[in-house]
Amino acid sequence: MYISELTYFNCIKVFQKVYHIVILYTFATTKFTNLNNKFIMIQTVIKRDGRIVGFNEEKIATAIRKAMLHTENGEDRELVRQITDHISFKGDSQMTVEAIQDAVELELMNSSRKDVAQKYIAYRNQRSIARKAKTRDMFLEIINIKSNDITRENANMNADTPAGMMMKFSSETTKPFVDDYLLSEEVKEAVENNYLHIHDKDYYPTKSLTCVQHPLDHILKYGFSAGHGESRPAKRIETASILGCISLETAQNEMHGGQAIPAFDFYLAPYVRNSFIEEIKNLEELNGQNYSHLYQQKLDDYVNRPLEGLSGDERIIQHAVNKTVSRVHQSMEAFIHNMNTIHSRGGNQVVFSSINYGTDTSAEGRCIIREILKSTYRGVGNGETAIFPIQIWKKKRGVSYLPEDRNYDLYQLACKVTARRFFPNFLNLDATFNQSEDWRADDPQRYMHEVATMGCRTRVFENRFGPKTSIGRGNLSFSTINIVRLAIECMHIENKEERIAQFFAKLDHMLDITARQLHERMEFQKTAYAKQFPLLMSSLWLGSEKLKPNDTIAPVINQGTLGIGFIGLAECLVALTGKHHGEDAASQELGLKIVSYIRNRANQFSEEYQHNYSVLATPAEGLSGKFTRRDRKKFGSLPGITDRDYYTNSNHVPVYYKCSARHKAEVEAPYHEMTRGGHIFYVEMDGDATHNPEVIMQVVDMMDRYNIGYGSVNHNRNRCLDCGYENAETHLEKCPKCGCDHMEQDPDTLDTWFSSALWPFSTLGWPDKTEDLDYFYPTDVLVTGYDIIFFWVIRMIFSGYEQMGKAPFHTVLFHGLVRDSQGRKMSKSLGNGIDPLEVIDKYGADALRLTLITGNAPGNDMRFYWERVEASRNFANKVWNASRFIMMNLEGSEIKEPSLGELKPADKWILSKVNTLAKDVTENMDKYEMGIAVQKVYDFIWDEFCDWYIEITKTRTYNKENDPASANAAFWTLKTVLTEALKLLHPFMPFITEEIFCTLHPEEDTIMLAKWPEYRADWNFPAEEEMLEHCKDLVKGVRNVRTEMDVPPSRKAKIFIVAEDAALRDSFELTKEAYANLAGASEVMVQQDKTGIGEDAVSVVIPGATLYLPLEDLVDFEKEKERLLKEQARLEKELARSKGMLSNEKFLSKAPEAKVQEEKDKLAGYEQMMEQVKERLTQMSK
Repeated sequence: MYISELTYFNCIKVFQKVYHIVILYTFATTKFTNLNNKFIMIQTVIKRDGRIVGFNEEKIATAIRKAMLHTENGEDRELVRQITDHISFKGDSQMTVEAIQDAVELELMNSSRKDVAQKYIAYRNQRSIARKAKTRDMFLEIINIKSNDITRENANMNADTPAGMMMKFSSETTKPFVDDYLLSEEVKEAVENNYLHIHDKDYYPTKSLTCVQHPLDHILKYGFSAGHGESRPAKRIETASILGCISLETAQNEMHGGQAIPAFDFYLAPYVRNSFIEEIKNLEELNGQNYSHLYQQKLDDYVNRPLEGLSGDERIIQHAVNKTVSRVHQSMEAFIHNMNTIHSRGGNQVVFSSINYGTDTSAEGRCIIREILKSTYRGVGNGETAIFPIQIWKKKRGVSYLPEDRNYDLYQLACKVTARRFFPNFLNLDATFNQSEDWRADDPQRYMHEVATMGCRTRVFENRFGPKTSIGRGNLSFSTINIVRLAIECMHIENKEERIAQFFAKLDHMLDITARQLHERMEFQKTAYAKQFPLLMSSLWLGSEKLKPNDTIAPVINQGTLGIGFIGLAECLVALTGKHHGEDAASQELGLKIVSYIRNRANQFSEEYQHNYSVLATPAEGLSGKFTRRDRKKFGSLPGITDRDYYTNSNHVPVYYKCSARHKAEVEAPYHEMTRGGHIFYVEMDGDATHNPEVIMQVVDMMDRYNIGYGSVNHNRNRCLDCGYENAETHLEKCPKCGCDHMEQDPDTLDTWFSSALWPFSTLGWPDKTEDLDYFYPTDVLVTGYDIIFFWVIRMIFSGYEQMGKAPFHTVLFHGLVRDSQGRKMSKSLGNGIDPLEVIDKYGADALRLTLITGNAPGNDMRFYWERVEASRNFANKVWNASRFIMMNLEGSEIKEPSLGELKPADKWILSKVNTLAKDVTENMDKYEMGIAVQKVYDFIWDEFCDWYIEITKTRTYNKENDPASANAAFWTLKTVLTEALKLLHPFMPFITEEIFCTLHPEEDTIMLAKWPEYRADWNFPAEEEMLEHCKDLVKGVRNVRTEMDVPPSRKAKIFIVAEDAALRDSFELTKEAYANLAGASEVMVQQDKTGIGEDAVSVVIPGATLYLPLEDLVDFEKEKERLLKEQARLEKELARSKGMLSNEKFLSKAPEAKVQEEKDKLAGYEQMMEQVKERLTQMSK
């Protein structure tokens, strides 16, 4: 009678308690001579993901029982118990999952139930294959899909470059880990059901924070160390501006969000004065006079003026001012240029940077403001608008806004620059929620009490755990709620009040989950060490100066904020009321109630969890689209809700709803006070603002009137390439300023791209009806770079439809750009171009071709490294040398096709492998997976053909006189497989394959006309493939043992193969000649048990069998003993020396701590080595 499973395992536990006592007694009373027989019970297990968990023996029992249930003999509970207990007490205190599974395999193979061992091994292999397949499918999805939800959230990251693809790989393999091990079930369910989005989830395990406002004054004054190097303090404006760039770039590598400088003008102002003093000193040296009394001369402003009419100190000062202004301007130009070109995150992301300025009224601060605005106005490169840094004007009454304000002239300049370059945006320090009671106009450090923002909108100011400031603080993480989804689920409720009440109930539940998730993530972030963020947690984050490298960041992390975001207020209101807040007052009232409720709950969470929770008006357009697509799939197209591509961001009035800027301001303004985690007010202008900065000032006035916190202006702009004049007219045919007319074209020519668009048919005789046109149009495939899709490909298509009535090609294959080793586009101006003729001359065309296609996926950029070309050249050499070896042995031999029975297992194995390769490569090429296809050919030729099959056949080809039939089969197989492999390699390396093929087959004209390899059913040999895999395992296992024991290659050893499976024994007997020589065997014995095998034989476990190598065959005992005695003598001297030094008080007191520790480590190493030597000597003396 069988007891229940639950009762069974309870009995097991009771038994184990008794068993522990018995085992402990046994081990206490038994003397063991074998040092390996120590009593250690498994305590912890290292999982595949690196986690360490408690050992659970029931998992072993369950796995064995499952294997038993798949056999004819069924379950044997007594054997399950015996094996489980044996492994539990036999193992180390900490073991990996794989080691435990290996132990189970060994126990099962040594038991009477070999059928269970077979099922267990098969199941284990299937699980391994499934894990690999899952990873492969995900990687292929990333490789083949250019624009999808996998693309990273940061818009300034190029996700199509190799580095970007690499980040996608890491991102997508990290997210499942987060789901499985870091998120609670309720959070995971909320994410899966489209209620919640965790931003930067792929960075969750890194414990990184989102963003920070840099205290740049500290960096400039003291310099910084970022782990990989140090920066000295700044002395002049040039180094100060560069240090600002470096600080932003370095911190970006330690965080997953943006970087900002909260008081750019205040921070750089002292270095304007330093540079002014330098210029005075230059004049002292030039004129031979002392002007030190002018170093601290009070200046009203730094403005360029002519020197004519000036003399004495006045002329000296103005000369120094002019030079200083020039240096500041160049420094600001360099700062903007660097922030648009320097990269972080593996060289793949331009730093998402922002700078706040506008309230420093000192002459030096005003100089910084003026020159950064002038540099921005001029643009970068050929007059283009710089994207970074996002610039933010700090508008403050009494300082930088009203006509009587000291910085009003700079405010006017800022509006002029915005009218042309879109930046700066405007931060309203006068908004009631942006003010600080500690701000004083006469305080030289008043910027400490001024709010600053990230350009994207993220705002940090209020603080429950420290000073109310933005400086040295930032967001820790944020998550966004899909409030549209919650509203859609309530639409079926007819009663409006009940519908809204149900919505708030759902919202409250989701807010609870979100707050808990943010709290759990922050608790996880707290465990990070300061050394993980060498710059952030030493010089930037508020309070971090107190931390030591090995301290956790828990004491200071609470200075940051946790953001609760929301998406789609407009669509949410349409679902609840039928109208959005821009078109209906009642809906606006409900909208304010919803966001106010979120704000109040955030305050409650701050008290409950003791964190800085804040509400964020989420800015993520990509997330809006993702939410919409998933909801549309679930609920269908709902008018005004899911019928567009994107939900409206946060609390904005929908862009499709046409209304005045004033009405938009009236509707959106009240939400700014409630969304203190970040917000923005956008104004879209249809008219020409380029030469009308007054309209920008009117927008800022509107922000002031309606208590709006942060705003930005967008508008159209045309630009004359001759004179630079700009306006926003829709159809501009002639420049109003210089009168140039670039729209008139030469009547005899077409625009370059449009003439190229006619290429598919104009080259075939069009407009005449020709034979070539009829035959070749349309063609099959166009291969092109993604950078000219809109310039060329699209025009080719519409020109084809217009002129020929059909598309010019069926398929377009987009390849990536080849960039330099730093990821930059190759250009004449950078001088970083690679001449392909130079590459070909040095390494050959085949090596270049292989380099460009290996590891490359459609549409993704790659970096050019000379080392990769060299590696491709080495592969070409491998192919060439292997072919020469084969053809050299074929000389003088008449090769005939052998019968199937004359082929050895190794011959059938390699034929089957190349047969499968032909099918796989053909499938890959049909799918345009060129990089995958060539990698498979590469791996086959290098590994299976050259490293295994050629080596296996050498004993047969070198001794062809002894067995001509076997040698003939080997020669025929070598030639046949090489021929097939050359054909498969030919599309990628045409020159070397053509040369080898024509030499190998002189009767053929060219490889290009040879038949492409096709899959043949009669070349499919699965049994022989399995045989040779066992042979390979055997050779690898033996070689590993020989390497570990330092056995010279010339020393042969007998190999005993013990396998209970008769079929496997027959396989090893049949394939002896395939592995004996490669394994360095003097003799091979295949048997069922260990009969005749010495106790000291070295064992190697391989699938299905155990190998034994007699110790005397591997080791010369006398020589080994002599070597060990010499090593013992050497170690005795080293131990004496080391102990002497560590007992010397002078050494311990005077030597550096690191030197003392180094000597202690040496001593520990010597002692361990001595124990091993003595143990070996003891064993050899038995």
